[in-house]
Amino acid sequence: MLRDYHSPNLLWLPQREGIARVGLLDFQDAVMGPAAYDVASLLQDARVDVPEHLEIALLSRYSRARHAADANFDAAHFAQLYATMAAQRASKILGIFARLEKRDHKPQYLRHMPRVWAYLRRALAHPALDALQSWYRVHVPALRT
Repeated sequence: MLRDYHSPNLLWLPQREGIARVGLLDFQDAVMGPAAYDVASLLQDARVDVPEHLEIALLSRYSRARHAADANFDAAHFAQLYATMAAQRASKILGIFARLEKRDHKPQYLRHMPRVWAYLRRALAHPALDALQSWYRVHVPALRT
C-alpha cells in the first residue's frame, strides 16, 4: 500500500497506453498492507470531494474487476475491510490536520476537515463498525449528531 494514494499524487501520462497512463508520485513510504487502504485513500480523497454515489460506483467497479481476475475474491469481506481502513485513515487524517494547524501553524488544512469528517461518517455506517461508531458517538462530540 502506498498510504498516500490520492489525486494530487497521480500524474497523467498521455504518451503511454492503458493503465500505464497513470503515474504515481510520493510513493517512498510504501509498505505491505491491505489493498483496501489505497482504494479508500483514492475514493475518499482528503483534499477533493468524492460524492458518495461516485465512491460506491467506483468501489463496485473495483470489486467486479477483482472478482473477474480472481473468482475467490470476497466482495463482502473487501467492503468490510474497506470501511475499516477508511475509518482508520479518516481518523488519522483528522489528527494530522489538527496537528498541522496547532503545532505547525498551517490553518489551510482545516478547510479539508469537514470533508474528512463526512468520510468518517460514511465508513462508520458499515454494520461491522457499529461498536466503533458507538464509541465515536460517546467520545467524539463532532459525531454525536
